[in-house]
Amino acid sequence: MRRKLLILIGIICLLADLTYEGYRSILYMLVKVAGGKLAQLCTLWGIGDLAVVVGRVVGSLLSSMGIISLTYALGYILTCVLPISILYTSLPMIYMAYLIERFGKGVRGPSRDLIIRSIAERTGKAFGIVEALDQVGAVTGPLILLLLYYVSRSIKTFLTYSAIILIISSITLITCISIIIPEIRKVARGLRGRGLLRPSRRSIIYSIGVLFITACLFPIAGIQYISSISIGTGSGLIMFTICMIVSTVTALATGEISEKRISLILTVILPLTSIMSLLYPSSIYLVGVLYGVALAVIEVLFRGLASNIGDLGVYSIISLAICVGTFISSILFPFIYYARMIMVLTYVSTMYVTGLLIILLSLRK
Repeated sequence: MRRKLLILIGIICLLADLTYEGYRSILYMLVKVAGGKLAQLCTLWGIGDLAVVVGRVVGSLLSSMGIISLTYALGYILTCVLPISILYTSLPMIYMAYLIERFGKGVRGPSRDLIIRSIAERTGKAFGIVEALDQVGAVTGPLILLLLYYVSRSIKTFLTYSAIILIISSITLITCISIIIPEIRKVARGLRGRGLLRPSRRSIIYSIGVLFITACLFPIAGIQYISSISIGTGSGLIMFTICMIVSTVTALATGEISEKRISLILTVILPLTSIMSLLYPSSIYLVGVLYGVALAVIEVLFRGLASNIGDLGVYSIISLAICVGTFISSILFPFIYYARMIMVLTYVSTMYVTGLLIILLSLRK
């Protein structure tokens, strides 16, 4: 029964990722249709990451109080608000739906991880199964919408089709949650999360370095918006889909890298991606591939390097650092985009070199 429960948890992750990554792949399009500008899109993208941080803190506190099943279910159900903003497209509706979903993503994380640890015979394998299904959803969502884009005769028709797909995935998600929640309640009895772990000084220094390097990677939503103006509306969707596919494949490959020096060298892909995306925004395939590799570096290599610190608290604070770094780059991007290239190079190189030096300092024994 516990194996069946683990598979159901993975399927729920798949459906949630299908829904929100599908939505994120067309967020630039929704903002444009609603009359929004680049600055409004990037602000939303950045604040969304802060909403994940707030949700994570709330979720950790609730799980430490033993409120597991409710937190788990609520976090996923909040994903289902996204299709509403496609059917009724306006900037306030888009902002509200996106921020609610991002908050929900943060809230459910601690309770989900706690449940998986409690039912798994081999924790690493269990998380691997769930993560694999998670990645399937992250690729499937944008891919389905990309196919729909090519069979649609207008943007309005495409958005209607997209809303229908995301409504179907949301209904399926709620159905799976209703099936699984009685078992979750049984498993969750007596469970308590560890709350917010206090990170060591080395962990804090390392996370500051991660923040700086993450801040040099411009938001993909902003590049999607720019390419959609210069090439065509669908170019951003193609870019995002390529990014998700490459990110999944690269994450599997980089997960086997244990050499610290190689991991640090690979981080150069982040500033390179930002520079290339501004120099060649019309090269959607190249930019999509670069962003896919960059996202895999953030999600896999930074956490892999953290294992050299030997502090469990580092993993929670890394997530915070990545989100804050994304927020900074998203807020600054509209200003950087209109600046001279020398200013762009100065910003990207300064953030990257500073972050790299801080990480090297934190990894010294």
